[in-house]
Amino acid sequence: MTMPSKAMQEYLASHEVYVSTQTACSSDETRSEAVYRLTKSETKARTSIRISLSHLTSTEEIETLVDLIRAVAL
Repeated sequence: MTMPSKAMQEYLASHEVYVSTQTACSSDETRSEAVYRLTKSETKARTSIRISLSHLTSTEEIETLVDLIRAVAL
């Protein structure tokens, strides 16, 4: 299933998981210009999310993210 990036962002935020749909320095557009330029795929540019992790991110937080994405991908 392909979900628009904004819909995925809102779904994850409703579960207190926060991601971005753009690069850090981009405007609020419906597609990721960086992803489009790299892939030349309109679909990938409109459905990509950016996930930021750090040394403070726990295994449990990553597992929660994966579980939430799987729940809508299946």
